[in-house]
Amino acid sequence: QRVNWLRRQRVFDFDWVEFVNATDRDVESFVVQIGNDTDDWRQSRYPQMQCVISPQCVLSENTLQILKNTFGEVRVGEPQRVA
Repeated sequence: QRVNWLRRQRVFDFDWVEFVNATDRDVESFVVQIGNDTDDWRQSRYPQMQCVISPQCVLSENTLQILKNTFGEVRVGEPQRVA
């Protein structure tokens, strides 16, 4: 199930992250929010998560570095979903 954080704007459980059409500001706001997440289980999972950035989503090098410091794998392309 996909959740649009831009509409929801609160922390929730997720298995991977995909940025399809987001600005640097959107991504940074998301990362700040999950960085302040008080749920230990979710916090322990972020460093192992896959973060996929859609090719049409152009982010700055600074934002990409923030993502790399937050998630285990950050790449441009399509998500590798597990069935």
